Amino acid sequence: VGLVIVPLSIVLLYLAGRGASWAIGSGFVLGGAIGNLVDRIGDQTVTDFVSIGRWPSFNVADASITVGALLLIVLSYRTPRDEQPVHENDPR
Repeated sequence: VGLVIVPLSIVLLYLAGRGASWAIGSGFVLGGAIGNLVDRIGDQTVTDFVSIGRWPSFNVADASITVGALLLIVLSYRTPRDEQPVHENDPR
């Protein structure tokens, strides 16, 4: 797990330079990864304490990683405004 966090940190710091939304998504992923690592170092296991019905148990770090990853996926499919194609009939 620790071996993955170093290259992941480098990639996420690069993505954070793309703007505030990318920085937030990267922060969620990196924060969750570090949270799970700290939990694993202290207890030799990650404690999942949130249980919602039939959904698998998870912890705040897992939720943070999921939210951050989803945000980064959405951002990767979004075209920046200044790079959007301009149509011929566009009055701009």
